[in-house]
Amino acid sequence: MKSERRGLAVGRSPACTLPSPLHHYNTKASITPLTKEAYFTLHSKFQAWQRTRAATTRTAGGNGLAKKIAIAGGLISTPVIGWSLYTLKTTGCGLPPGPGGSIGALEGVSYLVTVGIVG
Repeated sequence: MKSERRGLAVGRSPACTLPSPLHHYNTKASITPLTKEAYFTLHSKFQAWQRTRAATTRTAGGNGLAKKIAIAGGLISTPVIGWSLYTLKTTGCGLPPGPGGSIGALEGVSYLVTVGIVG
């Protein structure tokens, strides 16, 4: 063969590499254009879907107060849970009760907040 590289003819590719960029796949396949009626049917269904999606997004948004409370609760409870898990790993038990049981109560409430946000 006239032009060979590493024992392979140029334009051909071995099974372990990508196919030749000169090869055209599905050259006999043809794409039929949409009829006018099919286009308008598809377009009207898409517009209806967009209206439904927009209405759902508006009602799910609400005033955002619940979202702000969930964010604040998550920002407070996450470090407490991290501290609790670290203490559990190193000592084998949870956080100490603290003065008047406040740290233990904070730990319990933090777990409940996390379950409330996730659930």
